[in-house]
Amino acid sequence: MPSLRIRNGDKVGDPIELGERVTLGRSHECDVQIKDIESSRVHAELFVRDGEYYIRDLKSSNGTIVNGTEIDECALEHGDRIEIGSIIVEFIDERSAEAEAPGVDVADEPAKPAPLPELPGYEITERITGDSLTETYRATDEAMDRAVAVEVIDEASCSDAEAVLASIKAAARLEHPAVARIYAAGRHKETVYFVRELAAGESMWRLCGKLAPDD
Repeated sequence: MPSLRIRNGDKVGDPIELGERVTLGRSHECDVQIKDIESSRVHAELFVRDGEYYIRDLKSSNGTIVNGTEIDECALEHGDRIEIGSIIVEFIDERSAEAEAPGVDVADEPAKPAPLPELPGYEITERITGDSLTETYRATDEAMDRAVAVEVIDEASCSDAEAVLASIKAAARLEHPAVARIYAAGRHKETVYFVRELAAGESMWRLCGKLAPDD
């Protein structure tokens, strides 16, 4: 239900619900009495037209001001400030407020990216790629101050984590211009990881040939 709320003076209080026609002014006969010397006895009226509220000045001595502009008649919107003399009255219409701020359908919200893993000694900054078995991240080796790639393998995705780790360590001994160098490898929080040179190419665990999903 639309209402008015007096914002200053001695009538500050709860919202005043509106009917089809409401008069405002200094007279005690008005629906909303405005106790201000600059208010006329019957200063203005609010009325409904086509389902919307309007305000009309009733030839008052000092005029009716809405949002800083003196008006003869105008439509009201939620949050409009009406000045009658020195008294400020706010028009409240929750119907229009709700229409202007529709709820967000959760299904329309973009999916939030998964949090980046943490690995001691490395600042992981970005996910590069991944599949059902491994995830590759861009990171900084904090001790050496260099950019590296960190590949993380969930132990639940491989049949033998120790065998995978052994294969990675064996691959680290390879030296070839087409093969990214492996700097470190280990296990951390139920994952196998290795740190390699940041370069384009196939994930090293595929070259090892030891990692396969459980049947």
